[in-house]
Amino acid sequence: FLFFIAAISAYQVDDNFAFTNNVAGFLKTVDEFFDPVPAAEITGSIPDWISGSFYRVGPGKYEYGDDKYNHVFDPSAIIKRVHVKDQNIFFQRQFINSTHRAANVAEDRIVFAELGTWAEPPDAENMDPEELQLERCKWLAESSPTDNTIVSVIPLFGWLVAFTESNLVNLIDPFTLETKYNLDLGDSPNMPKGLTFATVLAHGAFDENGDYWTMSVAIDLPEYAFTPKTVYVVIKFKDAQNFSLGAMVDPAQILQSMEFASYLYNENPRDSSVRYFHMFAASGDFFVLPMNSMELDAIKTLDSCRVGEPPMEMMQYDDSLNGYFKIFSKEKMEWFPVRFETDTDFMQLHMIQAVFDEEKNLIKLDTLQTGNADILKEFTVNNINVTGDALIEMYSKLVPYGEPVRYIFDLSEKDEPVTISVSSEKLFDDDMVNFPVYSLGGIDFPMINFNFLGKSYDHFWSVGFGNILDDRIYHSQLSTRQRTVWREEGYSPSEPFFIPRPGSEGETDGVIISLVGPLLRDLTDLRTFLVFLEPETLTEIARAYLPEEVTISATAHGVFIPHL
Repeated sequence: FLFFIAAISAYQVDDNFAFTNNVAGFLKTVDEFFDPVPAAEITGSIPDWISGSFYRVGPGKYEYGDDKYNHVFDPSAIIKRVHVKDQNIFFQRQFINSTHRAANVAEDRIVFAELGTWAEPPDAENMDPEELQLERCKWLAESSPTDNTIVSVIPLFGWLVAFTESNLVNLIDPFTLETKYNLDLGDSPNMPKGLTFATVLAHGAFDENGDYWTMSVAIDLPEYAFTPKTVYVVIKFKDAQNFSLGAMVDPAQILQSMEFASYLYNENPRDSSVRYFHMFAASGDFFVLPMNSMELDAIKTLDSCRVGEPPMEMMQYDDSLNGYFKIFSKEKMEWFPVRFETDTDFMQLHMIQAVFDEEKNLIKLDTLQTGNADILKEFTVNNINVTGDALIEMYSKLVPYGEPVRYIFDLSEKDEPVTISVSSEKLFDDDMVNFPVYSLGGIDFPMINFNFLGKSYDHFWSVGFGNILDDRIYHSQLSTRQRTVWREEGYSPSEPFFIPRPGSEGETDGVIISLVGPLLRDLTDLRTFLVFLEPETLTEIARAYLPEEVTISATAHGVFIPHL
């Protein structure tokens, strides 16, 4: 593998591998900027029709006292805002004031467990082994779910709402970035009796009515029942998008807006395991949910917490479990009985787009499928922070990050309790001459023009991995199978975001933006910048360099919100 990388890098220009000695500059604590700071330098010309804020969320503080977080999903979340107005750029950043962060600050240590980092209960050093095992599990229950909302930010009810895979969310002032409320979605007055949230997705979908939809894994223990059941629940937040940014409605109104669909249970009522999923795809009336071959097992949870293993260890990939899909109807507010099952295991984190073909009565799902079963577990700070040859070896273990594939679901038997076999087809053939990184390293964080959500489409954008962290942006066109790459040596771009030109109808009539930071923080000539790209060719339109004191850390997801 290493020889192959060296060989194709020797003659490849546009999509070659670009390993740095390390990527430590992207996995470090960063400072807050409470007041907006202007860009230090702007080159090119920012389109004058762009006005709004680009938000990014991700890890911001990696250590408290002598304690350090182990996994890249664990550090205290920080939210960034890049405000674009009158062809000027302003940057600000602030930590999300979760209860977990507040406890860490108060005690100058990591108090509560996160996904990949264990935290011992108070006074653990004075407990005998048997007592400590019991207290560890109790402490994990108190730590979970986390409110360190590090994954996504979504404009809901005039707020910027920060999510992780938890029912605990944080309500952020979209202009000052101040955390105003820590909100438990389980406090909704509409919460069905006997239902307890285990997770709520950090990825959801808006519909044409302005409603926001998401999904949850929950425990159902109805009155007079003895055994709790694992359930998958769809939740609607009515009118969530029908408020101007900054309206910031009463949190009680958010909870009151929640509506719950009928449940999807595990087929075996005695099966308490949870199939892991990270997001779903939306198309018109339908949601498509991938059930990955990774499970969270209750017995493993008890075994892990007794010995002080973080929650990540409770997630087990099982290559004997075939992946399958379930389809949900918004109109009926229920799951169809049909089950679409593959003949192999799979892991899908991020999906591209689903399109319903009414004439043929089928759904085409384009999604990213990873070749590495335990990719979530491998993203520890220590694994990513290796140097030299060890970094390249770790890279070869992680890739491909995601391969674009298509599934087709025939809905003619959607109302029948039958299992239908489906298989994937690759959207792009491997091209080791022109696009070796696309073929070997894979892609992630796919983005479409959201004006085409659920509609026939031809273009998507993503990041690519010629290094252990993303180091390039791709444009992919389905009809022509053409791909284009943008890359700046030594840098890592954030998930690209498509901003459509106001009033435009063309799928590529707009601009791609990305927040780009140096992988190596000790190279002073590399500065953080916001880049504006022409969507089809990825030709650079403009870039805005931030002041030298502004460094950025790795980010997860974000959103651009137009406003004056």
